Amino acid sequence: MYDAASQMQQILHENVPKLVVYENMYLQAYRTDKFTGFVQDYVQGISGQWSNRKVHPKVGDIMAGNLTTAIPTDVDTFNHFSANNIASTRILDNLYSSLYRHGPDSTSTPVNDLATNVLVETHEDNFSIPSGHTRHTFSIVHNAFWTDGTPLTAQDVANTFIYLKESAAYGNPAGTGIANLVSATAKDLYTVVVELDTQSYWDFAHLAYAKIIPYHIYSGIAYSSWNNLTRMRCGPFVLTDSSSPTHVISRYALHHHKAVNPAPVIAEVNDISYEAGTTGHEIVWQVSDDNPLLYTVFRNWTVIDTGVWNTTEIRVNIDGLAVGTYNFTLFLFDSSLNVANDTVWVTVTPAAGGGIDSQVLLIIGVGAGIAAAVIVGVVVMRKQT
Repeated sequence: MYDAASQMQQILHENVPKLVVYENMYLQAYRTDKFTGFVQDYVQGISGQWSNRKVHPKVGDIMAGNLTTAIPTDVDTFNHFSANNIASTRILDNLYSSLYRHGPDSTSTPVNDLATNVLVETHEDNFSIPSGHTRHTFSIVHNAFWTDGTPLTAQDVANTFIYLKESAAYGNPAGTGIANLVSATAKDLYTVVVELDTQSYWDFAHLAYAKIIPYHIYSGIAYSSWNNLTRMRCGPFVLTDSSSPTHVISRYALHHHKAVNPAPVIAEVNDISYEAGTTGHEIVWQVSDDNPLLYTVFRNWTVIDTGVWNTTEIRVNIDGLAVGTYNFTLFLFDSSLNVANDTVWVTVTPAAGGGIDSQVLLIIGVGAGIAAAVIVGVVVMRKQT
């Protein structure tokens, strides 16, 4: 009887995932004299994660201030695998990221978090997928980092699903939703492909809302030790103090979806021309970047200078060049692997006001030698005659 009821319920959920019978109305009091930006979250109310992200002081620094929020119970655990009560899950929602989040308007509205988009395919869409299977291909952001500064990549996402499935055998309750996982692989740094041997409405939710864990940490934690607590996270906030019943989370924007560092900026330098033999000539590049790293200077594509770049100017002395035209090119590299370059053409002209170029002197010298030889030959011939 139990199995039959379970199957009937599953069929009902597959065909009618949501059937609205009635809607509750919740009232929640909050002050608006000091802060603004509160979000009326459909599930978590004013005290939810969306208010935490959007709320800010009415005056002064919008990133400053302390917002006090009451929680209904004390936290049972900070292990996101096993956290069950509402207080724990509400705090952990601010500390971890997932591919998608529940939007503030409804639990059924996914909002992009780590994922930028997803392609869902079955055998009918792609014949390489076995019949009855579903393949999810997630593209993720390029600018998410763990709290130790390590970039978050598709390897972290793929390993999360593998770890959840394998640790479920050791009692991890968070792994029960993806028991049908067939494979999870990182196609490249920012693309993960997940295949399940089911075709269910719930598959997306089980993958999209799972909290992502760091591969470089959990690769050293056995599946049987899933309940060990680690503080390595990637979320909009970090837990800075936990002295029950007060828990303090602080905004930590440094590594969570860190803004993509733009390429270095090099102010354009005009081409330079000077007379041979004069001094005091140099190229001065005005440079800037949020996270500078290295520079390299080429002259006619031969490296003449390289080093660590941490100033707003890069200077290159160009005195002492022979007459001719030279290509000086600066390459800048920052820690985000961005590259910028600029080229300055330097032309060295013969000295003015009587100065004679060395090539001209050579020609004159050769000509004088030939003339002298001719004169000597004529004199000798006359003497012989």
